[in-house]
Amino acid sequence: MRIICRHCRAQLSRDEYFWFHDSCVPCETYRQVAAEERKVWIKSPLFAFCLTRFQMRRARHAFSSWLRNANIV
Repeated sequence: MRIICRHCRAQLSRDEYFWFHDSCVPCETYRQVAAEERKVWIKSPLFAFCLTRFQMRRARHAFSSWLRNANIV
Protein backbone atom coordinates (compact mmCIF):
# COMPACT_ATOMS: atom_id res chain seq x y z
CA MET A 1 0.00 0.00 0.00
CA ARG A 2 1.35 3.38 -1.00
CA ILE A 3 0.93 6.15 1.57
CA ILE A 4 1.17 9.73 0.31
CA CYS A 5 1.40 13.11 2.00
CA ARG A 6 -1.89 14.97 2.08
CA HIS A 7 -0.16 18.31 1.42
CA CYS A 8 2.42 17.71 -1.31
CA ARG A 9 1.52 14.14 -2.40
CA ALA A 10 5.02 12.78 -1.66
CA GLN A 11 5.39 9.14 -0.73
CA LEU A 12 5.68 8.65 3.04
CA SER A 13 7.69 6.23 5.08
CA ARG A 14 6.02 4.24 7.80
CA ASP A 15 7.51 6.49 10.52
CA GLU A 16 6.28 9.67 8.84
CA TYR A 17 2.82 8.21 8.52
CA PHE A 18 2.75 7.18 12.16
CA TRP A 19 4.31 10.28 13.76
CA PHE A 20 3.12 13.13 11.53
CA HIS A 21 -0.42 11.97 10.68
CA ASP A 22 -0.22 11.80 6.87
CA SER A 23 2.35 14.59 6.45
CA CYS A 24 5.93 14.35 5.26
CA VAL A 25 8.80 15.90 7.25
CA PRO A 26 9.13 19.11 5.15
CA CYS A 27 5.37 19.76 5.25
CA GLU A 28 5.22 19.10 8.98
CA THR A 29 8.12 21.44 9.76
CA TYR A 30 6.54 24.11 7.54
CA ARG A 31 3.22 23.74 9.37
CA GLN A 32 4.92 23.99 12.78
CA VAL A 33 6.89 27.10 11.79
CA ALA A 34 3.76 28.71 10.35
CA ALA A 35 1.85 27.98 13.56
CA GLU A 36 4.63 29.54 15.65
CA GLU A 37 4.71 32.62 13.42
CA ARG A 38 0.95 33.05 13.81
CA LYS A 39 1.33 33.09 17.59
CA VAL A 40 3.87 35.94 17.57
CA TRP A 41 2.03 39.00 16.31
CA ILE A 42 2.05 41.35 19.30
CA LYS A 43 3.44 44.65 18.10
CA SER A 44 3.55 46.81 21.20
CA PRO A 45 3.85 46.53 24.98
CA LEU A 46 0.48 48.27 25.30
CA PHE A 47 -1.24 45.51 23.36
CA ALA A 48 0.56 42.86 25.42
CA PHE A 49 -0.61 44.63 28.57
CA CYS A 50 -4.18 44.61 27.27
CA LEU A 51 -4.01 40.86 26.62
CA THR A 52 -2.75 40.08 30.10
CA ARG A 53 -4.88 42.61 31.99
CA PHE A 54 -8.28 42.04 30.43
CA GLN A 55 -8.96 38.33 30.66
CA MET A 56 -12.65 38.61 29.87
CA ARG A 57 -13.18 37.89 26.20
CA ARG A 58 -15.59 40.70 25.41
CA ALA A 59 -13.56 43.41 27.16
CA ARG A 60 -10.32 42.14 25.66
CA HIS A 61 -11.69 42.15 22.13
CA ALA A 62 -13.30 45.54 22.59
CA PHE A 63 -10.11 47.11 23.90
CA SER A 64 -7.88 45.49 21.28
CA SER A 65 -10.19 46.56 18.47
CA TRP A 66 -10.19 50.10 19.89
CA LEU A 67 -6.38 50.06 19.89
CA ARG A 68 -6.29 48.88 16.28
CA ASN A 69 -8.88 51.43 15.13
CA ALA A 70 -7.02 54.25 16.89
CA ASN A 71 -3.77 53.14 15.18
CA ILE A 72 -2.05 52.90 18.55
CA VAL A 73 -0.88 49.35 17.94
